[in-house]
Amino acid sequence: MKHLTSEEAPNPSRLSHSNQILTQPTAAINNYGEIVIDTETTGLDPTEGHRIVEVGAVEMINRSLTGQTYHCYLCAERSMPAVALAVHGLTAEFLADKPLFADVAAELLVFVGDAPLFPSPNSGRIV
Repeated sequence: MKHLTSEEAPNPSRLSHSNQILTQPTAAINNYGEIVIDTETTGLDPTEGHRIVEVGAVEMINRSLTGQTYHCYLCAERSMPAVALAVHGLTAEFLADKPLFADVAAELLVFVGDAPLFPSPNSGRIV
């Protein structure tokens, strides 16, 4: 696979706020790229029942976006704490009809493939 220069890389498209994979790279693409991933959650401690409610990921090659993206909302099967709602604005009502993480985990793993994962720059913020 050819590695793209910054001039050759396609313009990135923003993640939509749908609940589906926007594009699905092949395993060959993932074997040469890296994935930057971001999540939104109900809180920080899964032992307290906190869950992931949104996953977004983009593929990069040579630090350039390839246009390959993944995005989904997830049902947390719990209420949304006010502090988390203030961060991401996702209500329990909005998320109620979305799939569970277990229902999309395989899709996410296909998207990631063998690529190294990197947290998005804002993933270090603490609620």
